[in-house]
Amino acid sequence: MGIILDRISQIAERKRITIGALERSIGASKGVLSRAILKKTDIQSKWIEKLVENYPDVSPEWLLTGQGEMFKNQYKITSIEKPIVNESSPITLYGRPTDRRYELQTIPLYETEISAGLTSLFSDQTNQVPIGNIIIPNAPKCDGAIPVRGDSMYPILKAGDIVCYKSINIENALWGEIHGIYINADGDEMFATKYLQKSEKGDRYVTLVSYNQHHQPQDVLIENIKSIAIIKISIRYNTNI
Repeated sequence: MGIILDRISQIAERKRITIGALERSIGASKGVLSRAILKKTDIQSKWIEKLVENYPDVSPEWLLTGQGEMFKNQYKITSIEKPIVNESSPITLYGRPTDRRYELQTIPLYETEISAGLTSLFSDQTNQVPIGNIIIPNAPKCDGAIPVRGDSMYPILKAGDIVCYKSINIENALWGEIHGIYINADGDEMFATKYLQKSEKGDRYVTLVSYNQHHQPQDVLIENIKSIAIIKISIRYNTNI
């Protein structure tokens, strides 16, 4: 059982959530998992079942035996020319366990540079031409997918990873979650994939926080945010775009 608890810790680490958050998501009382992990004691099998139910992307075989990959590779990608993502590419789901999951959905993949086009990409995709489609079962609703640029979220996200997003209004932002944000301040354009937090400067600002500690937090005027999307899924692969 101690080995399974180690794997549960790995799941929490990969999903970037605390053990406490994991306990809450499966309906366990505070300390059920954390105490067992600390003391190397057994847990009831029902909590393992609850974990698999609430995190369908986790492989039960890996959780119980250590065989195979941590996350199920239940996806494929079709492209106009050739696949960009291969079957060994790990997928990470973000958001909440309570997010509605879709049995099968096709997510358009766009090749997008940092430009004003991101505003129309997040708000109106009717004039955008995707370079391919990603098909992922049991995933939350996504509007599209784009490649990651830069290293501000490394090693969670690295340049060349693909992130799937859902367009939202700034009023519906989820504090502490990863968002894709397009900013235009007097013609100075920036696209950032960052954690979004409330700013100490007041309600007119938000703070963009990187995972890479070499990047300092940045306060941005909300009025300069022209479009925003919440990141729902990330895909890592070994081929450069």
